[in-house]
Amino acid sequence: MICLPRHSVTPAPGRLSRPVTAKPTPKIGGTVQRLRLAAGLTQQHVAELAAIAPETLSRIERNRIAPSLDVVGRLAAALRVKTSDLFAESPKPKVRALRPSDRAWLALVRDLDDAEVDDMVRAVRLMLRVGRRRLGPR
Repeated sequence: MICLPRHSVTPAPGRLSRPVTAKPTPKIGGTVQRLRLAAGLTQQHVAELAAIAPETLSRIERNRIAPSLDVVGRLAAALRVKTSDLFAESPKPKVRALRPSDRAWLALVRDLDDAEVDDMVRAVRLMLRVGRRRLGPR
């Protein structure tokens, strides 16, 4: 997240002096880029629709700058999404842990070239089909 610098405000007479900290600005660049690519749009096209410079859109997507709320609204309209969608957290893909048997297979094929791996996959699939035939229906 981008954090704005702290600044203090002179308190009113009789009030306690306490620094006021600006709230961090959420990073929406990755969401804007993901939505733009999913819609099959170029930066140039979205920038035109949102009435901003393509360079500005590039900086927003790389989280180099935080857009104003007005620009966020125009980006949402250009991407045909709700403004709140730009602030939504993107879902994190679930990563499954490797089982020991998965690690054994990976160690076995790690040093093989693509053709050799393809041959192994075909051989294993053939063995699985033959084994199923011998076992018969379950």
